Amino acid sequence: MKEQFMEYVSYIVIGLEALGVIIITFGIIWALFCTLTKKITANERFNVIKYEVGKSILLGLEILVAADIILTVATEPTLEKVIVLAIIVAIRTVLSFTLHKELNQSV
Repeated sequence: MKEQFMEYVSYIVIGLEALGVIIITFGIIWALFCTLTKKITANERFNVIKYEVGKSILLGLEILVAADIILTVATEPTLEKVIVLAIIVAIRTVLSFTLHKELNQSV
């Protein structure tokens, strides 16, 4: 029973990780599409790309953090796993905070 549960959890985590990567990838494609279809200056083009890619990275990072948390909580949470999760979440949180601050300045 526990093995079957872990199998389902691993599928969910893989799905969330894939979703995070897909969101970031499509965010980059969307940013390029937005800049190519609008008649804007080069400076505005850069700002649009920066803003759109930043938004997709923020959302993708949040989903990747959720996948890491689910994986750690669903498995047997040892001290080593919790420390690794804390480091990963801290790094991603700093990245998210920095990106969010940068995006707010460019708007």
